[in-house]
Amino acid sequence: MQARAREGGLLRGRIYLGVAGLIMLVGLVLLLRGALAASVAEQQLRREALAARVFDELEGSLASFVAAEQARPFVQWRREWVAAASKREPIASRSPLAEIPDRPFVLGYFQIEPDGQFASPMLPGPDEPRDDPTQAPALARAEQLRALNQDLENSEPVAVLDQPQQQQQIQQQAQQQAVPEDVQIQRALDQQSIARQRKNAAANSNNIGFDPDLEQLANFLADDAAQLDDALDVRVTSFVAEPIGDSLRLIRTVEIGGQRWLQGLVVDRHALERWLEQDVLGSPELSGFVKLEWGAGGSVNAEAGRWTHQFAPPFSELQVTAALGPVNTLASHSARVVLGLGLGLGLALLVVLIAVERTLAGLHARAQERERIVAAVTHELRTPLTSIRMYSEMLEQGIVADPERQRGYHKTIRTEAERLSRLVDQVLLLARLDGRGGPKVIEQAALARLDEVVAGVGELLRPQADARGLVVDVELGEGTAGAMVARDSLTQILTNLADNALKFTPCEGEAVQLCAWRDGDRLRVAVRDRGAGVEPQVLPHMFEAFVRGPREAEQAVPGTGMGLAVVQSLVDELGGEVWGQNRAGGGLEVELSLPGFHDGRRASS
Repeated sequence: MQARAREGGLLRGRIYLGVAGLIMLVGLVLLLRGALAASVAEQQLRREALAARVFDELEGSLASFVAAEQARPFVQWRREWVAAASKREPIASRSPLAEIPDRPFVLGYFQIEPDGQFASPMLPGPDEPRDDPTQAPALARAEQLRALNQDLENSEPVAVLDQPQQQQQIQQQAQQQAVPEDVQIQRALDQQSIARQRKNAAANSNNIGFDPDLEQLANFLADDAAQLDDALDVRVTSFVAEPIGDSLRLIRTVEIGGQRWLQGLVVDRHALERWLEQDVLGSPELSGFVKLEWGAGGSVNAEAGRWTHQFAPPFSELQVTAALGPVNTLASHSARVVLGLGLGLGLALLVVLIAVERTLAGLHARAQERERIVAAVTHELRTPLTSIRMYSEMLEQGIVADPERQRGYHKTIRTEAERLSRLVDQVLLLARLDGRGGPKVIEQAALARLDEVVAGVGELLRPQADARGLVVDVELGEGTAGAMVARDSLTQILTNLADNALKFTPCEGEAVQLCAWRDGDRLRVAVRDRGAGVEPQVLPHMFEAFVRGPREAEQAVPGTGMGLAVVQSLVDELGGEVWGQNRAGGGLEVELSLPGFHDGRRASS
């Protein structure tokens, strides 16, 4: 009943342990998952911040370009212009816009006169030959500009276009829904900063063009400076962009005294994109990490590492997608640290659970061992006690009148009492040896000669052997007479071994041998019998406490399984070794190797 209750308690303990371990494991997994998700979110925010930084740099490059173009004096759109009026005579020079532009993405500059005629600083003047080979590239570029701007000739000047800006605002609102609020705020602040910088740069640079002197105006208007009014109103607007095929046209309006000119330049869209990409992503590290995709087909996908940006006016027609690739969970150092800590905690949890389970199993095994001890000792105690009680009652009640039978009963009572005493001594000795609570055998050893101890054990067991029709042979080798051993310990060892040998040797069988000899500095003692031997699966555990083979259980051989455990403990205290092996032809041989003693001290091995 107690065993079943203990088994149930062990099962419940294991179930509770498994449930607790599962709960802790699930919590650890959720914690690890949350930490990795936070790491991924952090990486995504960093990558988005990098994409926003790239977009800001692109906007800054375009803003610098537009500011530089807006700062050009409108009078440079003539083939010849007056850079600075002289007090004596105005000095006219070739406009810097008459040559092929230095920027590879700028095709050239053009102007639509108030009468709707196309003009360009790149076209030769009336007095210049048109077949000059040095001017051929500029002339070809001017004709290309004329073809691209045919729609502006003889037409009303364009006004600032609001629709692209409205489209940009709509797309920006759609993009903002896919990013966190703090990123939206930061991006809005950045856009406002860019707009302010662009506005201030344009305003500061336009001061040059808005306040020309009379000589510059006269050169631009092809009029006499003396006839011009100092209060002549001059207004220059900012550039706006229009798409024309694969190019962009930047145009502005110049109003002087009621007349209106369209001034502009044509930009190759693809060349501009390549220039921006080279200008912003010039370093190999950045260009290998960020890929720019131009065009209106991009979309925002933070998980895939893609963010889209539409530029501010006048480049509202330009749209770019920064592709940084999906987030690698283990690319971040913090993610690797979290994962390592999680795995370490998981391993520690597993080790703790295994240790607790092993502890429970050990406690259960010890409880079972205690039960076996109690059962074995109780059984062994009950048999002699029953005999003593039965024979003593018969003698007390006078049932047995024959004096010879009375002497036999008294002898049986004495024999069973001695057996009971030996059993109690075995239990106490094993408890002392296992707990190491008593004095060391070596420190308090009473020494005796090896041959005397072995011969004494043979004489002690001779009555038991005679009762079973057996013989105990004592064989002593050379050197045993001068060898000193711990008398009591070796006597107990040989008594236990010989008692087992007599117990398992068939009656009228071969003799039990007690052998002793010297082997160098070691003393060897062996006990041999011709019994059934020990099962192979039990042989490695034969010196453990309360171990009994299946043959003993089937044949109900009396014993507690403590004798050989006592032998092992005593041999260990003597500093020796003991082992057993089955003999060829049947039987068991147990052999000991012990250190000898000289003058009360152990001999060095």
